[in-house]
Parts: sequence; C-alpha cells; structure tokens
Amino acid sequence: MTISSRTPEGDPNQCPICGHHVRIEPSLDTRDAPCPRCGHLLWFSDDITARYPDLTAKWSQAKEMMLDLLAERLGPPPKRVRLALEGVSPDKFDKVNVNVVRLMRLNSLRSWDDLALVIEAANR
Repeated sequence: MTISSRTPEGDPNQCPICGHHVRIEPSLDTRDAPCPRCGHLLWFSDDITARYPDLTAKWSQAKEMMLDLLAERLGPPPKRVRLALEGVSPDKFDKVNVNVVRLMRLNSLRSWDDLALVIEAANR
C-alpha cells in the first residue's frame, strides 16, 4: 500500500524505518507527517534555519544591508546596536525589518537608540 504525502513541496526529512528521503509539508501544530512510503510518523525541526540553511546567509546579508542603509542616515552604528542586531534570530528578523521600514517611511527612526528599541521589541 502506498501512503500519499500531503504535497510535493515541504520540508526535507529521511524516514528512520525505510530510509526514504522525503520532502513533505508537516502539520503546523505538531510538526509531524507520515512517511509516504511506509507510514511511519516523521518529526520535523522547529528551527527554520535547520529547514532552510541558505536563509541564514541571506538574513546575514539583509542585516548588513539594513545597517548600511541606516548608516547613511544615522552615521556609523554603535557596536551595541550591531551586536543586538546580530543576536536577532532569523525567524524574528522579519519583524525587525518590517518595523524599521515602517519607521523610516514615517521618518520616526531618528537614532540608533530607536533601532535598539525595535530590536528589543522583536526579541520579546
């Protein structure tokens, strides 16, 4: 009997029972899915960087681009702000980025301290 997977897209995994390499979309709440070959329950990582390793490099580039853009407006970033931004996990960086863009459009981002507040809020 062939057990069908939910979609052809999804997260990579390998079944520990039959050894089948799969790429399926796990359930949202428990991050599990059945192996399409043998039906064994597979568990998937919650860490987005484990699922998509190339995103870590892209987020690092995005952080640098953000700092370069803000440096044109605010001058060189203080070391504490650079370290705080480096400490933002990839899954929370989008929140920081959206808030920074919003504040820049409103001309409300006037100092590096303002960015530090945005970073602090995203890490909560």
